[in-house]
Amino acid sequence: MDSKQISLYPEEAMRDALQAVRNGMPVKTASKTFNVPRTTLLYKFKGINHESRKMGPATIFSREEENLLVQWLLQMAKSVFPISKKKQYMQL
Repeated sequence: MDSKQISLYPEEAMRDALQAVRNGMPVKTASKTFNVPRTTLLYKFKGINHESRKMGPATIFSREEENLLVQWLLQMAKSVFPISKKKQYMQL
């Protein structure tokens, strides 16, 4: 479930832009010159790592709780006679 957005710029362009900023070029100018996102360039220059952040809402269950819930649901499905789609339509 871990998806990443694909970069729309070459990695070498970001590397060159970072080097230009380290050499004194303003971030906005480097962003336009090398055609890379300004905020991404700024974050990389400042060393801010967004890889560790997760997108989406916070989880409710821990990984262990979620696994226990899945196992319980699977056991319940095996012990009780699950109703097929065909039987559901017949009951309507």
